[in-house]
Amino acid sequence: MSEPRWWSQKFRPEGGAASDGIRRQLGTPSLDPLTVLVRETAQNSWDAREFGREQIRFSMELRTVRGPECAAWRRLLDPGVVADHFALATTLANEEFVLLTVSDRGTTGLGGPIRSGLVTEDQPDFVNFVRNVGERRDRDLGGGTYGFGKASLYGVSDSDTVLVSTRCLSDHTLQRRLIGTALGRSFNLDGHRYTGRHWWGLVADDDVPDPVLDARSEALCAQLGLPAFERADRGTDLVIVGAQLGVAASEDRGRTVTEAGEMIASSLAWYLWPKLVDWGSGPAMVCTVIAEGIEIPIPDPRTDPLLAPFVESLGTLRAERGAEFARSRPPRSAGRFAASVAIAPTNVGRVTAMAAPFSGPAHHCARMRHVELVVDYMPGPELPDSIAQYGAVFKATAVADEYFAVAEPPTHDAWVTRHLSGTALGVVRDSTTFVRQRMQALVPSAGKGAGDTPQAPLGGVSRRLARALPGGPGAGGSAPEPGGRPGRSSARRPFRVVSQPALRVVDGSPMVQMEIELALDAAGFDLVASAAVATDGGREAAAPVGGRGPVVGYWVSDQGAKVMSDRLKVTAAVARRWTVVARPAPDTATQLDVRIFNEGVRS
Repeated sequence: MSEPRWWSQKFRPEGGAASDGIRRQLGTPSLDPLTVLVRETAQNSWDAREFGREQIRFSMELRTVRGPECAAWRRLLDPGVVADHFALATTLANEEFVLLTVSDRGTTGLGGPIRSGLVTEDQPDFVNFVRNVGERRDRDLGGGTYGFGKASLYGVSDSDTVLVSTRCLSDHTLQRRLIGTALGRSFNLDGHRYTGRHWWGLVADDDVPDPVLDARSEALCAQLGLPAFERADRGTDLVIVGAQLGVAASEDRGRTVTEAGEMIASSLAWYLWPKLVDWGSGPAMVCTVIAEGIEIPIPDPRTDPLLAPFVESLGTLRAERGAEFARSRPPRSAGRFAASVAIAPTNVGRVTAMAAPFSGPAHHCARMRHVELVVDYMPGPELPDSIAQYGAVFKATAVADEYFAVAEPPTHDAWVTRHLSGTALGVVRDSTTFVRQRMQALVPSAGKGAGDTPQAPLGGVSRRLARALPGGPGAGGSAPEPGGRPGRSSARRPFRVVSQPALRVVDGSPMVQMEIELALDAAGFDLVASAAVATDGGREAAAPVGGRGPVVGYWVSDQGAKVMSDRLKVTAAVARRWTVVARPAPDTATQLDVRIFNEGVRS
């Protein structure tokens, strides 16, 4: 029985694709290589989900191979006579090296024929990933492109080598396949010119490398410590040999395995958060990151202060709300936009910050196709007050998705118009203008009044600020039911609360507002407003150490009159409806109270 070995591809007389060109197909992305890897592999895994399945499992594991295990790898994957022409031999000679394994389950695996050029009814996933270059997945609303996306795997491998272990259906029977593939440099050997592409497998009589199958494949995977498959699971493991972990932020040193795991977890949170959120029937992707046997927590997009506004905005779009990107010609409806304003975090979690596409408060729109994988974060104008931020989402409609698809480069990280024409150009170009205009509308223009109606949805902020407050969801502060004037019956109260305290944007800054209505005969006293930090036990009047507390700014009537004080003098001539406005302290819930002041006595 022949043993698996490396086979190197010669240039054919009619030409061929050199490995150097394949590696360059991703261009020079601005994103971290690990982030590019996460985006590309996760998208291909989502596209490969089994028909009708709404949830898949996706994991990335980093582990160091040491000691006797290194010897097993050297024995099984010895490059032999081509050792000088790609980097695997150098990696295997080390005392230790890192494996990065990308796995999915609940997917179809890499099925179809194992040789190119055969026409079958099966989806040719295996040959498109392992042998061919640039084949797009034939999947409605899919986004992955095997030939380009797989270049990201080699981009983080110092050995130029990836092992592919997959379980798929072949003639309606589960089949395990194992093959190695490498992209080195083109070279000359014994009078022949080689492309630099190599495969590790069983070399058939016709001099073509094929995967190791079934029981033998299972045995080899066990010897190499590769993941197993449970029950009737299908899926794929992509094992990057000699993973390059990148450089630690702000430090002139390489990342540790744990830091690389954290970077992967951060990338998953930023670019796959629509799939990580449970929208009612569980998350679409259950993702796991393991570093040296320890699970790295992925930031929760629903509660992370930077990501939460984007999650809320997508929730608005999923409820068929938000602004429509309407066109006068087909596709008539090409997308929808929603935005959510929130208090900006004073501190960002270390893992969240690692792959963050921006610094400081959010003032961005997460643009995505209908499949709900984030393409990019388009910046918009900043809110004037650094206490506030906004996260917006633009999502393409299903009928317009194809036009945005053709605008994406191989890395799927932008919508580029310079090569487009016709309808695609119009849709993508005009969507950018539409999003820019909607974000501009979030920031008040100079000269607008302080009482202008907010132009961004603020319900989520109010809910988050109200977490320590009594009362129903959505309150932005608290107000006791006001009592009557001294000497009066509580049945004839001098004022009533029309709307409970809520957060609003006023001239670009978040403010807590509460509206009251005076009784028709109310006069001869003052109303005094006070603001404090709400706590589980009540209120905290003192400002936080090193910071400022909430402050009452002014009163404004429904007729536009403004009183720049915390005190409103009530006479028979004043308006009947007033709103008290207070500036909250950062990262706190604000309690807003109104009391009657009369002849030196507060009620």
